[in-house]
Amino acid sequence: MRGTCSPSFTVHARCAPEQALPTPFSTVLSETSPVSFLLWSQVWLGLATEAFERGHSFVRAAARRDPGAPPPPAAGAMSHVLSELWSFRSDVRAALEDFIAGDEDPDRSSPRSLASTLRFNTLKLSASERAPRICLAVLEAVGVNAYRNDSEYAVGRLLRDALSARLMVSNERIHAVDGRLLTILKSV
Repeated sequence: MRGTCSPSFTVHARCAPEQALPTPFSTVLSETSPVSFLLWSQVWLGLATEAFERGHSFVRAAARRDPGAPPPPAAGAMSHVLSELWSFRSDVRAALEDFIAGDEDPDRSSPRSLASTLRFNTLKLSASERAPRICLAVLEAVGVNAYRNDSEYAVGRLLRDALSARLMVSNERIHAVDGRLLTILKSV
């Protein structure tokens, strides 16, 4: 989502018919969405992980300043964040394993099946909601040091980038597609 300040432009091009993809865009989209959603989820997991690491560094620095004192208040909040982060990691890993298994096992649903579409749409939705939630939780745990842009614990840019995850392919549009799929599928 960076580069949103770039000026718009129009591209005019000519090509030979054989250079154009004969496959309809809807087919290309349905076949590439699982991979896109897996890759994006990894990026958003990376943003959340970086935010957590900054919050963790803050907690460790606070503890080093006063050895022997009870853990700083942010430590308990960061424990909650860690739980969410590990759950996020597990979900992304499981989706990758499902994708690989579906690709290798002819008896399992193909990446193009309706159930598989629902699976990877759900991953995109979950990841795009978790990443900003984790960044925001770190911001709240660390406080002003995470809010300031000149701080080594700053998470503002990470939060901004994580929030864009809901916009790149609108979550509401995906929920609408998933709603239609749920009316068709007998089991998920």
